[in-house]
Amino acid sequence: MAKRIAWLVIAIGVLLHVYIDVFLSDRPASVFGVLGVILWPFLPYALCAAALRFWGASAAIGGAITALVLDALTVYAVFIHPTSSTAPVLLLYVPLYSLVIVTPLGIAAGRLTDRRRRARM
Repeated sequence: MAKRIAWLVIAIGVLLHVYIDVFLSDRPASVFGVLGVILWPFLPYALCAAALRFWGASAAIGGAITALVLDALTVYAVFIHPTSSTAPVLLLYVPLYSLVIVTPLGIAAGRLTDRRRRARM
């Protein structure tokens, strides 16, 4: 059951980026668009899929939820309530921060939670 939840959260994150590219973005289709707006933001979720394979569902759920929350905040800051004209630049930089900082912290928190849960049993 936990693996299904992990895959569900990963799929929601991936579908969020597909939605951003197809419906919210008004740029013309290009190779940069596919690489920059679709594949680049998928990397944190690919990391979560790898965490699911190597460390289990708790690690993947922790990483995917933190990545999804950061992506949802980015969608809000860019499309719903932009405060500056440079807000769309977040779509390029947030996946880097998510891949390097936020998602690994979520994976570590998920692993720690799973270890503590198993130690109590």
